[in-house]
Amino acid sequence: MRNLRDLLSSRKSTEETALSKPLDEKTIFFICKKILQEEYGSRGSENIEAVTYKEKKLSLRARNSLWRNEAALQKEHLKNRINTLLAQEAVEEIKIFY
Repeated sequence: MRNLRDLLSSRKSTEETALSKPLDEKTIFFICKKILQEEYGSRGSENIEAVTYKEKKLSLRARNSLWRNEAALQKEHLKNRINTLLAQEAVEEIKIFY
């Protein structure tokens, strides 16, 4: 029979290894789309989309200059929200183009 301490320590180590794994592009894109939906509604998530994620740099594409400007003004806020939601420094820089 295992005691409670062993179960809790094994669970904790499993969570730590899950967080230490590098994140894939799909996870970052999903989180980004979710945050854009919360910040700008359905119109924003339709007009701004994540394109690439390499070496902790996320690239977003805006459909026009209006949405590019809006995302550029809020890119630091978006970066902080993504990193907070993932509980790690997954994105160091956001680039926005159209």
